Amino acid sequence: MFGLGLTRLLPASLRPPVVRAVSSVAERHRAALLQHRFERFRKDGNRTFVGDRVAVIGMLTARCGIGRGARLMVEDLRARRIDVIPVDVTHRLGDPVGLTAPDSIAPSALVDYRPTDVIIHYNPPKFASALALLAPAVLRSASVVAYWSWELERAPSEWRASVGWCDEIWVPSAFVADALLATFATATVRVVPHAVDRDPVGPRDRLRRDAARQKIGIPADAFVAGTSWSMLSNFERKGAGFAIAAFQAAFPFQPGSRELLLLRCRDGDAYPVGMRIIRDAATRDPRIVVLDDHAKALGILDFYQAIDTYLSLSRSEGYGLPIAEAAQAGLPVLATGWGLAADLAKCPLVSAINYRLVPVEDPQHMYDGIAGAVWAEPDVEDAAQRLRTVAYAAEAFTPKGATSGAIAWRFGA
Repeated sequence: MFGLGLTRLLPASLRPPVVRAVSSVAERHRAALLQHRFERFRKDGNRTFVGDRVAVIGMLTARCGIGRGARLMVEDLRARRIDVIPVDVTHRLGDPVGLTAPDSIAPSALVDYRPTDVIIHYNPPKFASALALLAPAVLRSASVVAYWSWELERAPSEWRASVGWCDEIWVPSAFVADALLATFATATVRVVPHAVDRDPVGPRDRLRRDAARQKIGIPADAFVAGTSWSMLSNFERKGAGFAIAAFQAAFPFQPGSRELLLLRCRDGDAYPVGMRIIRDAATRDPRIVVLDDHAKALGILDFYQAIDTYLSLSRSEGYGLPIAEAAQAGLPVLATGWGLAADLAKCPLVSAINYRLVPVEDPQHMYDGIAGAVWAEPDVEDAAQRLRTVAYAAEAFTPKGATSGAIAWRFGA
């Protein structure tokens, strides 16, 4: 088989389809093995979620939204006085490790804990890879719950086998639930929003704000907008280009202007084409600052301290954890209105930006194969007008204030 490591020898444009083809073959093989195991150990039909001893399986040591969601699930179940068994599979499934999870166990040790339920925080095809790590005794006794997120109105048909292995599928928003049910009508789907208040981002204060800005050499008195994303979450979908366009429409360049835009992306090597786009924009406009963990770096908490407003002008979101985190920090958030999760939409700090739906064109090819798929194109002029309004309101920030004229928001009330 063509080794995935050899794809580095291919032109960048050919890597995504080759990786998908190789992964598809591997997934079909894995699916056949799992089907045999399920037929052998799970002949008695679906199980009901018990909630006694729950194993949460996921990227507990990864710096990404999927990993954050799994960690929030652990915290939420513990707060509900449920016996939780954290199982980290980040390294086992080939994902980059950036954090520690000292209380987590390896999947091979899970059988000794006799879980009543397992919750797997991975979308297919890696859902199947995680499931394949479980011992037969776990499959024989525990309910299997998938926690999935998706960003389009229909899910990939290739997920069907994984749906068949789930007793339940939990999702963070009604948008994702509707997408799964539109594709797999008989699936058992439950909306379970991310428990974002179990590990909240603290509110901003003036001293931390100034210290964060000093780290990257930006003025304390500037108005700063910002957005943060991972290339692995899809560059085109996350809308950095729209953030740049809205910023420049809101604040045409002129000498002495005090507006800045921070673009934070820690994994630019995962999609060099996207990184070149934002670096070129920064070269043409000195008010755009790229935080890439190389020339300039800023942790996510310092990032929320440094900015005055968060831009989430994405084409689609399965949930949007950064929107929640920015609001928790007390930041005004401008977010594309399409598919905005209900608990985010009701937050007074979140403004829904107008949009129109357009066919999906994805240079990274993550959303190929879904006929008629659409996603949003946020209205840049609407975003620019709201951004100017936020900039004027930011003058209400006082040295003793916690935020720019707003209070931090708590979810789940």
